[in-house]
Amino acid sequence: MERKISGLSQSQKDELSKIFGVSERQVYKALSFGTNSDLARKIRTVALEKGGQIILTIPEYETIHDAKGMMSQIFPNGAKIEVNKNTGDTVVIHKDKVRAKVHNISIRQLYALQEFAAGI
Repeated sequence: MERKISGLSQSQKDELSKIFGVSERQVYKALSFGTNSDLARKIRTVALEKGGQIILTIPEYETIHDAKGMMSQIFPNGAKIEVNKNTGDTVVIHKDKVRAKVHNISIRQLYALQEFAAGI
């Protein structure tokens, strides 16, 4: 997942450089979450106050919801996540083998399983 602050004009970014006495490159790294120092956090705070917005970019996977209350996600590597939306029971399958099971899955756990399945 990529995270960045977007929506600032070049003049606003130049202003951030001047306010904090840093180069354009340092502002870019702070806005793209490439650094996480106290200074970078301060730059991001001011950027958000000036109207910047945090943008998240996440991978997209084919997702199928069927009438039986099941959700399936299919990954380019052949892995598949199957979720029973009624019980929350979830399995990760790859090459016809169950690689992981979770009962009553949470959204946070689903995201972790998606990363796992994509990386098998």
